[in-house]
Amino acid sequence: MAESLTSPLLTRRAGVRHGFSPDPAGVSAWRPQQVHGAAVAEPTGAAAPPVPADAALSRAGGPAIGVVTADCVPLLLAAEGGAAVAAVHAGWRGLAAGVIEAAIERLRTAAPGRALVAAIGPAAGGCCYEVGPGVIEAVAPAALRVVPGPRGRPLLDLRGVVEDRLRRAGLAPEAIERVGPCTVCGQGWPSYRRDGERAGRALAFVEPAGA
Repeated sequence: MAESLTSPLLTRRAGVRHGFSPDPAGVSAWRPQQVHGAAVAEPTGAAAPPVPADAALSRAGGPAIGVVTADCVPLLLAAEGGAAVAAVHAGWRGLAAGVIEAAIERLRTAAPGRALVAAIGPAAGGCCYEVGPGVIEAVAPAALRVVPGPRGRPLLDLRGVVEDRLRRAGLAPEAIERVGPCTVCGQGWPSYRRDGERAGRALAFVEPAGA
């Protein structure tokens, strides 16, 4: 199994405890009930029951939050100084529904005037993520981040789509960082595409300052 990863960018500019772990065991973080949508949940505490959402928000003094993935994109967002943070599960359906934009809007409301930084974690890469035309139309209609695949199906750089959405939402290029490998061909990361129902789940978590 691969080692857990952190983002130097989040550490340097937000100063928050966070990580991308190939195994959720032993990491305590509140997680929503992921449904491939655009809802953003804010737990009242670490023991709050899960609710249907694909992004979670936590403010200073709040609990650590997280999302699980097995090829979809895990995205951690933080306001500079760690006043508020968000964890986002960004599969293609969530991207089409606007989950990133919804999380950024909530985060800017929670930490007005503070610049945001983003870490994009391990996910299926443009080297391996074969998709059909319906997925491309839903998330990359201008054929950006799409290349021909060796088996006749196009390959989509889903992490690149996430990066494009972040930039369109106003984050500067230097405020965005990719962390870790493609989960399909990289070693030690859960991948539904590779392993099917036998795949585990990776955890991306982040904790605001003052917790």
